[in-house]
Amino acid sequence: MAKNIGSGWLPRNVEKLLIDPERPLLVACSGGADSVFLFLAIQGWLEARNELSRLKILHFNHRLRGEESEGDEDFVRKLAEQLDVPLSVSRWNRENPAESVSEDQARQARMDFFAIEVASKSGEAIILTAHHADDVAETMLMRLSRGSGLQGLSAPRSFSVGYKGLHFARPLVDWRKNEMIDLLKRCGATWREDSSNRESCFYRNRLRLEVIPAWESVSDRPIQPGVSLSRELLEEDSIALEEQFEKAWEKCLLEPGRLDFNSVRSEPKAIQRRTLQRLCTQSANSLGIALEGMRAALEATEMGESLKLSLGPGFSLLVDPDRNQIRILDSERADINWDSLSLPLNTFAWLPDGSRAAAEVLDLDSSLKAEVLQGKISHANQVFLRLDGEKGMDRVRIRQWEFGDAYQPYGKMGPKKLKELFTDCKIAKEKRHALPIFLGSKSEIIWVPGLPPNSEFIINEGTRRALQLTYQEGACTFSA
Repeated sequence: MAKNIGSGWLPRNVEKLLIDPERPLLVACSGGADSVFLFLAIQGWLEARNELSRLKILHFNHRLRGEESEGDEDFVRKLAEQLDVPLSVSRWNRENPAESVSEDQARQARMDFFAIEVASKSGEAIILTAHHADDVAETMLMRLSRGSGLQGLSAPRSFSVGYKGLHFARPLVDWRKNEMIDLLKRCGATWREDSSNRESCFYRNRLRLEVIPAWESVSDRPIQPGVSLSRELLEEDSIALEEQFEKAWEKCLLEPGRLDFNSVRSEPKAIQRRTLQRLCTQSANSLGIALEGMRAALEATEMGESLKLSLGPGFSLLVDPDRNQIRILDSERADINWDSLSLPLNTFAWLPDGSRAAAEVLDLDSSLKAEVLQGKISHANQVFLRLDGEKGMDRVRIRQWEFGDAYQPYGKMGPKKLKELFTDCKIAKEKRHALPIFLGSKSEIIWVPGLPPNSEFIINEGTRRALQLTYQEGACTFSA
């Protein structure tokens, strides 16, 4: 087989991935012509490199075609035995074998088997599948009819990282199936035929048996080279766009589950779409946005309008231009959004999450002043600030953290953003938006629980009266 196929059959980009002698290569083999061709070609390539020990065959018996499925498994077992290549077989054990299954369910079961096999390897294994040029045309038509974008229309790619981080290589994406069959016949190889491929009950089969032959008959040229070239160009564009998206994501992300609205809005719509999709899949229990929901979210972002969109049980997407945020609301975390409030001195307030904030004016005795000046009092839950004539005030204002918030904390030479201070002081990301931001009479930040106070308000030896700010997390619990 290796002599018949020649030396240039393996695409250079795929060969670059496979050439590492430490990487196990797992060939998915159903017993059909394309997967048998792939196995024999890879087996010959590794044999020439004296690296056959890297090779293993994977066969998943879906058990959907009765004796035919059993025959496929027997065939692959004999093939592995004849060529002395390790084999791993798994059989799909369903609770109700008579119940019909979808292509997605069958694929999921197969992927789970692949994931188990890869996990058993010490190196970073690659799974090789026999997707070929005919599959490219079928997949493109299927996804065009379902409204796919660049990523979907450029599949199957010669290499991709998919389910559970599995690495897939597809060396045959430029090969026509009839080319492979011709070579198999010339070298005397045998394979299995799947009778279900001739049935019109599956969408892919109808495209293969009816639509593509009709397309070929009316085209002014062979369609396959053009389709393959289109897939390749779409992949190039998709990769370039993904690189731009990754840069934009870093700029837009405030913290897990929260984006900067203005940063998202400034990006092209293609980047906005990907940003919203990733926000949901990473933050909302892997939930995505349905087509109509995505349209509504993009329109709200473009128009600068507020929107709350349900993503599924317990999760919502909130587009909130007033607070310059796009974020995920998680009912399990009681993620509460609240308006700023005015807190007169010598009073306290309950915050919506049950926390308590207070502002009290008091006379400093020498003992308390000494403790404050010596840094013996933690800033975690209380702080003592100067309340002299030039810093006089009759109330403080409290609000939640806003993007871009900054002030000069005690001990620092200049202003620092709250985001940096939170990180420096190891304040958990899920707590940052729950913390009250205490503001002075000029709307400057004077203190945030857990952070040093504003350096302009630090007491000194001459300070006689002080403003004591306190914060008690979860001091009160509200019942429904």
